[in-house]
Amino acid sequence: EVPGLERSLSGYFLDRPESSYAQAVRALHAQLRLTRSERPVRTLLVTSALPGEGKTSLATSLARCAAGSRLKTILVELDLRRPKVASELGLEPSAGIVELLRGKLPLEQAICRDQRSGVEVLASARAYARPSSLLNSPRLAALLEDLQARFDCVVIDTPPVLGVPDAKTLARSADAVVFVARWDRAKRDAVQAALAELERFSAPVAGVVLNRIDLRRYAQYGYGDAGQYYRQYSAYYQD
Repeated sequence: EVPGLERSLSGYFLDRPESSYAQAVRALHAQLRLTRSERPVRTLLVTSALPGEGKTSLATSLARCAAGSRLKTILVELDLRRPKVASELGLEPSAGIVELLRGKLPLEQAICRDQRSGVEVLASARAYARPSSLLNSPRLAALLEDLQARFDCVVIDTPPVLGVPDAKTLARSADAVVFVARWDRAKRDAVQAALAELERFSAPVAGVVLNRIDLRRYAQYGYGDAGQYYRQYSAYYQD
């Protein structure tokens, strides 16, 4: 914990712009934007196989990165069973995405703003035990289509793939799906099963992001990629 800094990873992204984490997020965002040759990717969906892989931290970091690149950005929280976007960004909404989808609140009142980055946020004010009817509703489909027309970048945080069907059906609304796996925790069979499910639903998976890598330990394994040269290029980071 560093005095004066946000405790969240997306806060660390802003507070330590030359850190290895911030550099990796910027590189990922740039690569994702160029995934399709015909036009830039506008809608990014972030998911994982199981809870605890770090998908929400990455989704909020990608949104703040996009806003820092002068893209009009909105972050949409659709993991309504375990919402964490508001706490990640230090927001305290009294209402949000659920009230909007229920027709109780207009879009302008449901959106809150991340003052540090300028990201517009559709967060959930509380957890909801049975959100499937909202997540599969025509109202949500229409909302996402509207947001894609209004914003340069739409980042969607969804539930994990295994256990609930939400991420698989929502993936069809995205230009690219980012699959997050925690390096020291993810189980290979769970990752393989989740990716197979996404493929079955024709989800546009752009790639798998290994999260929370210990770069020093990773370099010792000699996988044959840039990670094994961490000692040589680590001087460029300000962690």
